[in-house]
Amino acid sequence: MKRLLTTFSLLITFFSINFDAKAAIITAVTNNGAWNAGETWSRGSVPECGDTIEIPVGLIVILTNNVNLDLIGDPLCGKVQLNVSGLLRFNNGKKLRLAEGACINVLAGGSIVPSKTGSGNSEAIEIDGVEFWIADDGRIDGVAQVGCAIILPNIRVNFDANSNEQVINFSWNISEENNIYSYIIEKSIDGLAWENIHHTFARNDGRLDANYNFEEKIERIESMNYYKLFAINLNGQKNQIGFTSVNNLEKLKTKELLIAPNPATNNSIINILTSEKLNKKVSVSVLNQFGQTIKTLELSNEFNDRLFSLENLELNSGTYILFLNDGDILLKSKFIVL
Repeated sequence: MKRLLTTFSLLITFFSINFDAKAAIITAVTNNGAWNAGETWSRGSVPECGDTIEIPVGLIVILTNNVNLDLIGDPLCGKVQLNVSGLLRFNNGKKLRLAEGACINVLAGGSIVPSKTGSGNSEAIEIDGVEFWIADDGRIDGVAQVGCAIILPNIRVNFDANSNEQVINFSWNISEENNIYSYIIEKSIDGLAWENIHHTFARNDGRLDANYNFEEKIERIESMNYYKLFAINLNGQKNQIGFTSVNNLEKLKTKELLIAPNPATNNSIINILTSEKLNKKVSVSVLNQFGQTIKTLELSNEFNDRLFSLENLELNSGTYILFLNDGDILLKSKFIVL
């Protein structure tokens, strides 16, 4: 069976008309709770077709049994939306089955993680019988989407982006373009806040394939840039039809840095010494052992110093990785909080 995985790369999918009913929101409230246990969820029962399912930051939900939300004859199954800001962990051999039209959003700091013993397709996310993710694919870290097939009949979308120095080049191809008024590209650097960076009118000239291109000039290279492509139809309805991202980490020089004290305590002042001078604006990110972003802040470095101090991080006991990024150099180091 052909396997489809929507991650930070190219999103190619087919779309169908989707008229949404008002969904019930069900939120995980117990850490390390089993998906199939009612006490894991805010309403005291397990998620059902039609639900919007939330796994908040800091909570882990474990798939201890197979979950089937692809029920024959139930149109609400195609309305399921799973938003993962915390962690969804699979036990060995378990599968999550969703219906066509269902959508999984792995948000900034969120992750979907296979079991330590899972391999091949022993663990999987299936949508309409198609394996979108299997254990061999490894963890999915936010921002990413799985499934999320929305809108317009008989349309195939090929949306891609790549960077060249400080220019991001976009291209998208629409097959059988019809009833589309215009396209919008939105951008985010954290997967949470989005801004409109481009709008163009659709050609609608009867071609079987319509090709579009756009260049974004960027002043500062972020480690990751995320992009969504939207189509506006002739009735003014806005629908997402593509998702992609550009990873700039490979373009940065990566170096280590020195952190003291290490181990630290939750009220320690963290001192950071870099191997070379940095630019005037420096971004700081602190990630936990699951790869979730716990803290982000911006530092002003007017004198191009090599020594920085961080206060009031208020971190719980655990192992963390600290990243410094000035747009040209990416520095990282692991540290421990007792």
